[in-house]
Amino acid sequence: MEPISVSPELRAAESEIDHHYLINPLMHHSFASGAWNFLAACEEVHVREFVRQAETTAQESAAISDNTVVYTKWPMRWLIESCKTGGKLPRQYTDALYLDDWELLQLSSRYVSFESALRWYRFFRQLVKRGSRS
Repeated sequence: MEPISVSPELRAAESEIDHHYLINPLMHHSFASGAWNFLAACEEVHVREFVRQAETTAQESAAISDNTVVYTKWPMRWLIESCKTGGKLPRQYTDALYLDDWELLQLSSRYVSFESALRWYRFFRQLVKRGSRS
C-alpha cells in the first residue's frame, strides 16, 4: 500500500500517537511480568461481563470474546516490542500495577478508534482512485 502524502506536522502527530504507549510503566518490566499483569487485568474486565449477566446469549458471548481479542491486540504487540524478553511470572497480582494495566487497556480502546479511522480513510481513498479510473 502506498504511503499517504501528509504534512510533516501531521506525520509527527501520528508518530506521537503511535508511540504514546511507551510512557506506560508496564513497558519497563520484563515481558513475562508485563504480559501476565496486563492479561490478568483483561481477564477481570472481560470475565466480569459474563458474571454480570444471569444469562448470556451466544451473540453476547461472541461479542465479549471478540472485544477481548480486539482490545488486547495492540497492548500485547506493544509489550512484545518494548519489554525485556523473558523474566519470571509474578506469583501474585499487585495493586501497584493495576492502574498501569487499566490505563493500557483504555489506551488500546482509544487507539483502536484511531486505527479504524485510518483504515477507513485508506479504504475510501482506494475506492475513489478506482472510481476515477473507470
